Amino acid sequence: MTSRVRVHEWPLTVTDRVILDDGRAFAYKAQLPPSIEVEFYAAARGSLLPPHIEFPRIEGSAGRWIATEWISSPSLRELVDDPAFGTLTAAASIAERACAEISLLDPRLPVLRDIGGVDAWRTLAARTLDGLAREVDAQRYPGVHGADVRRLRDWSESLPVLAAVDTEAVIQHGDLTGHEVFPMADGPRVIDWQRPVRGPRGIDLANLLHDIGIDPRSHVDEALVQISRFLLIDWAVDASTEILPGADPAIPGSWVRQALVDFFTS
Repeated sequence: MTSRVRVHEWPLTVTDRVILDDGRAFAYKAQLPPSIEVEFYAAARGSLLPPHIEFPRIEGSAGRWIATEWISSPSLRELVDDPAFGTLTAAASIAERACAEISLLDPRLPVLRDIGGVDAWRTLAARTLDGLAREVDAQRYPGVHGADVRRLRDWSESLPVLAAVDTEAVIQHGDLTGHEVFPMADGPRVIDWQRPVRGPRGIDLANLLHDIGIDPRSHVDEALVQISRFLLIDWAVDASTEILPGADPAIPGSWVRQALVDFFTS
């Protein structure tokens, strides 16, 4: 090994860029639950995901380790942020291709969240909204109110939402931004599969377009855009109630507030 540099860190994941003596570079990641990235890479097939190396479990540790081939090409987000890049129409086309490739993955792959079908959706929505209500009642999310929770409950049972989840269930990345998508000559690469979702196609495209500054509602049905924002609320509630219950809820609370702004902005 000639180099090892920390490139990302948060309470559940750290990522180092490692360069070996032979010049090969990898993203070396250590993760804690609920990430299922190691399991996802082990089961997935095809060129959409970069090549990887899985490391054995350490007895008595909840951690998992994986190394994925370092992608030196610019991400979609880096391309869009470059003044020399083309139009947002070109960016939208890249985003649509990447999301179409994701939807072709085997729907039986392991996922962290399953909203494939009305029953699965109702189970997740009830769990998330009950947790959100408890956090709001405890005043842990300033600026989020009981009326917001009630509005979300009504929305979760609306006909457009139920129709959206009552469609073919496909694999979705679940947390897709321009930083995870790398346009390549032979097709896109997509990284960071910690919390994939099984559900209606369109969730990833809504998230990705939102991240690169394109209004997703011009490409994705309104109900799917809102479902993509609801999954952010779900992640926030899970983070502050299950994953890191004793931690400062300021960051999860900010995710909820931003999701609500996006949610009801047309």
